[in-house]
Amino acid sequence: MNPANVTTAVIIEANYSMRPVPTKIVERDGRYYAEVHSRTNSTYVLIRQDVNFSDMHQHWSEDTVYMMASRLIVQGKSATHFEPDAFTSRAEFITMVVKAMGLDVQMSDTQFSDVEAKDWYYEAVQTGAHYGLASGYNKAYRPNDTITREEACVILSHMMHLIKEDADQFDANNVTKGINAFSDQAQVAPWAVDSVELAVAYDILQGKGENQIKPKDYLTRAEAITFVHRVMKAFELF
Repeated sequence: MNPANVTTAVIIEANYSMRPVPTKIVERDGRYYAEVHSRTNSTYVLIRQDVNFSDMHQHWSEDTVYMMASRLIVQGKSATHFEPDAFTSRAEFITMVVKAMGLDVQMSDTQFSDVEAKDWYYEAVQTGAHYGLASGYNKAYRPNDTITREEACVILSHMMHLIKEDADQFDANNVTKGINAFSDQAQVAPWAVDSVELAVAYDILQGKGENQIKPKDYLTRAEAITFVHRVMKAFELF
């Protein structure tokens, strides 16, 4: 296998759409192999997807955006523009997470009042809720709301626990890194503290500006896909 010809493995669904699955290229005894990390037993196809966005040149997230787009995890706002500095909606973020993990579509017992079958994000939100990644506010998911850094950390924490399957498997020595070193740690909402702690511990969430978490700041598209990428790399799924 030539690694230059592969960006990801995919599953061809019944409707002929492609679902990406976590794929890592490894070398053994001078030969390259694709390690596929999937929660289902399926037939996989290796593909190469080339992408190019005119607004990504020399952007700090350029390499990550291209890598994640070539894995079919994120799309541009158009065929030619990614809009890395635009803010990310809650629907967009859960879609990135579900695609990164290669989760098969599942319907959840949780029905959100503002998510309908006609919505482009319906399957991602339903799947996210089924796997415990997505939760709402008083029966509403607020899909079009811009996601904050602390809200994203809660979803990423659920993502990390789903990957590990068992919270006890987290490295206790690593998790003690904590958020106390940040000058604005007191601004983290009580419901998000544990999740932010975990994201900081695994270097998913890093300081912003003058050693601050800025938990209430909105997440840009570049930051969002970078956070998801860091989780996948931290647990050696990429």
